[in-house]
Amino acid sequence: MRVLFICPDWFPNVSGFGLSCYHFARRLLREGHEVKIVVPKLKHLDKKGLDIIPMPYLFNILGRNPIAVCSYPWNLKKILDWTDVVCLYSYIFEMNSRVLIARKLGLYNKPTVLFYRGSLEKDSLKKVSLPTKVAKTAWDALFGRFLLRNADMVVSNSKPTIEVMKKEYSVKKKIMYIKNGYETKEFRSLKKKNRIIFVGRLIDNKGICFFERIAETIPKNWEFAVVGDGPLEGKVREIAKKYKHMKMYGKVNHDKAKKMIGDSKIMVLPTFAEGSPRVVVESMLCKTVPIAFAVGDVGNLIPKDAGYAITPFLIDDFIAALKKLIKEESKRQKMAVAGDRFARKEMDWKVIYPKMRDVLKKIVH
Repeated sequence: MRVLFICPDWFPNVSGFGLSCYHFARRLLREGHEVKIVVPKLKHLDKKGLDIIPMPYLFNILGRNPIAVCSYPWNLKKILDWTDVVCLYSYIFEMNSRVLIARKLGLYNKPTVLFYRGSLEKDSLKKVSLPTKVAKTAWDALFGRFLLRNADMVVSNSKPTIEVMKKEYSVKKKIMYIKNGYETKEFRSLKKKNRIIFVGRLIDNKGICFFERIAETIPKNWEFAVVGDGPLEGKVREIAKKYKHMKMYGKVNHDKAKKMIGDSKIMVLPTFAEGSPRVVVESMLCKTVPIAFAVGDVGNLIPKDAGYAITPFLIDDFIAALKKLIKEESKRQKMAVAGDRFARKEMDWKVIYPKMRDVLKKIVH
């Protein structure tokens, strides 16, 4: 097969869905398929040895959503003619919606698969800021709905979200649930420190409003490590000033993040909106016990004996689970082993890749 990926996120500052695209592309290449990947023309772009097509963009909304030049995607006509299938990574990007608009206008007629990454659940908007709520609602109603309805196939990494797509967005195309894949050999447990870690964008969707409750719960001889950056970094720094054991590390590369997760004992994710957060599984692969609100696919990622998927958004229950894990070392260690075993069995790329490859083969043939 000839496969064209549109991925509005890439290295060096790659996020979860960019990692998924990268590993999927590598596996396809190993089997002899041909792959090209369109990404934003980023500063210090790292092509990772792949056939990357950097696309100039005009500006970047909130540092996360590149708005491509006006000639896009018509300037990809030759590549669109070359490919057998187009794969769009994530529904929240203008670059992806414009590709399907171009197909509607007759630019190409190849089958197109949307690998859904994001969050469509309405509950996720209850506690976020008004600007975020307005922007998310408008995007989902216009571009999100358009992408979901017009892709030939939607592959979701969040099982509960499939029902939302059907009921709220009237998606009648075939939808498949396939978990994220992980190169499990890249993750390992390190010598544990008395550290509780958060890894993610510093935006209100991630539950920044709960950071103070978490910080005041953690003993002073433990560290509360916050890894990531974003528009609410200043607000988080104000909280950190009150708690000497709360340390901010900013945005780090993926290898550094893996190491920090590996030598932490607990990972916290008090998030309002997720699809299938990679940090949850990466933590289990490092024998670091996760606590997260059960939004998106979190309830399917954390077995009951491997961590806590807390009913959204019961922060008192979240804090109670955190206290228990801090206090009960033997329980924490048992959960760590169970989580590692589950993640390696269920979500290694050796398990996930054939399912994703077969989706493309089926839609092409």
